[in-house]
Amino acid sequence: MSEIKRSLMNLSFYDQKGIEDKLEKMAARGWMLEKPGTVFWTYRKIPPQSLRFAVTYFPSATQFDPGPSEEQLTKEEFCAWDGWRLVARWDAMQIFCTAQEDPVPIETDPVTQVENIRRTMKKRVLPSQLAMAAVMVYWLVFQIAQLREDPVSYLSSNFQLLSLPVWAILLLASLREIVFCFCWYRKARRAAENGVFLPVRSRAVSTWLLLGAAVFLLLLAVGSSDMTLPAVLLW
Repeated sequence: MSEIKRSLMNLSFYDQKGIEDKLEKMAARGWMLEKPGTVFWTYRKIPPQSLRFAVTYFPSATQFDPGPSEEQLTKEEFCAWDGWRLVARWDAMQIFCTAQEDPVPIETDPVTQVENIRRTMKKRVLPSQLAMAAVMVYWLVFQIAQLREDPVSYLSSNFQLLSLPVWAILLLASLREIVFCFCWYRKARRAAENGVFLPVRSRAVSTWLLLGAAVFLLLLAVGSSDMTLPAVLLW
């Protein structure tokens, strides 16, 4: 049996509870996280163990940093004193584990937790999603302008007809992520003021379904056109 295993991570980057639960189940099955990734997470074989995991965020950290900052190292030292061992760093995320059944929580202030996630979202999610949405809006306006200028030619092209819903679906996927961030923060801030942390419960499946629908329509559009292979690969 292989000592290394790769598993699809279909959870949101900010779904702390979901990630913690998944890592605990993997450890119970004999797999310890070795390297997180955007799509796949890598695990290594270990004896099955009952472990507790904690996911935290350090907003100022990025995947391009040459190494952890002094503040990160200090935080990791404090966590180690309470029995938490660092498992992995990934971008602004730090993952810890412990064998203690009832460990001291790493984060106890809901307001700080919510603010750390908000700052991480603002830095990691919103700029890219806003830029993506702007690109989709540009192409939708361009397609609609072509339709109004020459509707007969536009409607007679399956490629152009199918491209229009592709851009619309991709725009919807980007807007979904943006709206979700704002809605979660508004609710989480109110809950935090009452001493309750509201975890992120993003349904990544819906985003994957939207992207899958866009890819399917794009393949139909390409298949119905006379595009050359290089042009297909570019698309």
